Amino acid sequence: MAAVAAVAALASIPLLRAARDGWAFVATGVTIVTATLMLFMTLYPRVMPSSTDAAFSLDIHNAASTPPRCG
Repeated sequence: MAAVAAVAALASIPLLRAARDGWAFVATGVTIVTATLMLFMTLYPRVMPSSTDAAFSLDIHNAASTPPRCG
């Protein structure tokens, strides 16, 4: 995934020099999307990691609401 971001970022430079603005925009967009995906994939399942103690981290399980009550 990091390789895709790096290749797309490096590909945007010659595309801009060749006046291929549309493809340079697509390459830059791919760079941003893959970098964001890498961030979220690295953090999962932690939503907000604590810098002081791992016990204080917020993850998807303790951030979720309780199940609805039926009846």
